[in-house]
Amino acid sequence: MSLPVHCRVVVAVVLVTMAAGCLPVLAQTVEYELLAGSSEVGFEGSSTLHDFTGRTTQVSGRVRFDPRDPGRQPRAHIEVQAASLDTDNKGRDRQMYKRLETDRYPLIAFDLEDFELGAREDAGSLSGIARGTISIHGVSRPLAMEVTLLPEEGDGWKVVGRADLEMPAFSIKPPRVLGFIKVDPRVTIFIALHLEPHS
Repeated sequence: MSLPVHCRVVVAVVLVTMAAGCLPVLAQTVEYELLAGSSEVGFEGSSTLHDFTGRTTQVSGRVRFDPRDPGRQPRAHIEVQAASLDTDNKGRDRQMYKRLETDRYPLIAFDLEDFELGAREDAGSLSGIARGTISIHGVSRPLAMEVTLLPEEGDGWKVVGRADLEMPAFSIKPPRVLGFIKVDPRVTIFIALHLEPHS
């Protein structure tokens, strides 16, 4: 025996409601921009004489990802003014700019192509491997960086990470001072980026 029309309507509504409750929350990609002046990019190097660090806050760019599903087609383009890197030593900086040929290649850039989520903490932080392409001195190479994303007020994020690079891979010859002070060809780059939703 078939149900009355009003009963069939009620049953249909209940079934639709139950099905909707089983559906995953729709992904929502958010576009962020780097906060000027508070984001920092730098590197750590060493030589036979001492270690040194270079850094700059002249960083710009956009990042796009879904905080609920960060591995779903994330994208980013980040640029650094190469001639703004500062090691707190003018002579060393001049050598660095000369080898980077900052007049010819003024920008260091990174393009994010993939993010492999490693862990999601209770406090809302995310960690994983960011993969993409870094361009230095006119040479582009793949880069994988371990990063951690820490939630900030106003739906923003702080992104910190580190990765090793070999200068010769970017056609950069490590400097040699006075014939006996050698600079290690390997450097560790680091980032501390502050992101806020793009309005």
